[in-house]
Amino acid sequence: MDQFHDGHHVRLRSRAHRTRTYLHAAADGESVTLSQVRASMNAAWTVHIYHRADGDEDDDGPYLLLHSAAYGRYLGATDVPARRGHRGFRAELRDYDQPEVGSIMWRAVGTGFADDVVLLHHAGGRFLRANGRYLPWNAGVSLDGDVNSMMHWVVEPIPAREAGMPAIPGPLPTRPGMIFLSNIFMNRGPGRQIGGVEPIPAESGIHGRPPTLPRFLSHMFTEPGRRIRYTPTLGGDYPEDSAGWREFWFRGRSVFRLRNQVVMRTSINLYYQNIAMCVRAGRYGRLTPLVVDLPHGGYGETLEIVILEDETRAYDDLRHPDIYAE
Repeated sequence: MDQFHDGHHVRLRSRAHRTRTYLHAAADGESVTLSQVRASMNAAWTVHIYHRADGDEDDDGPYLLLHSAAYGRYLGATDVPARRGHRGFRAELRDYDQPEVGSIMWRAVGTGFADDVVLLHHAGGRFLRANGRYLPWNAGVSLDGDVNSMMHWVVEPIPAREAGMPAIPGPLPTRPGMIFLSNIFMNRGPGRQIGGVEPIPAESGIHGRPPTLPRFLSHMFTEPGRRIRYTPTLGGDYPEDSAGWREFWFRGRSVFRLRNQVVMRTSINLYYQNIAMCVRAGRYGRLTPLVVDLPHGGYGETLEIVILEDETRAYDDLRHPDIYAE
């Protein structure tokens, strides 16, 4: 566990592949994969050292939790069989929504090859492994109980950015013609959809469902949506229980548009560069600055956003990985 420092960032490179492949949070925000792309937030993982509240640690010490620097969700194990061509069981990204979640608890075990080469041993007894050594197109990640070299991971520390929070990407292309057609089919007026934002389904006060054909055409012409639940902070503090947070329905993946909408709703009289929009993956998840576009999965679910203002301790304590550092 000496290679992992709480709050710092690391990459995990598979030692089993001749080409450098890294553990990646997949773009769907739900699965885990391997990729040769090194300079990416999806390849960066934030270290979260977990100590049990009762202090009842065994001889192996605390647990290691890893959450994606892109989407904030935690690396977890499942009992679902891995997809065809992969050994063992499926790995995934999931929220940290209970005080202790066994599926996201790991320990780093030395391999004897080098100090920076480890096995990731899950609390359930299995080990994180790479797949696709001889079939590169079948590369992926799963969990298995038979220890072998496919389970060797090289830990690469990522230094913090000296320049602070990176800039977010610009707005994604829109399809105004498609949105116009959708407004016609779904009878949406200016008060029902503005800039990709609309009432939350089943909570908008509009009774009944539109006819089948208009609803089908609307799904064709608009991007899927998700519930955004958000809260500003007061001096860096915010209510942990999200039941009282404000919320709205947001379509699309553009973090640029999402930031605009959140700032408008919080009446923050600041320039955009004076805030950090952080995602919280579950009640007990640590805050992760959201500086990439939203995943193309997870539609219909809830994304929790905490807004931090600059010149607060919470804002200054954020650590941003320098993904371009050698």
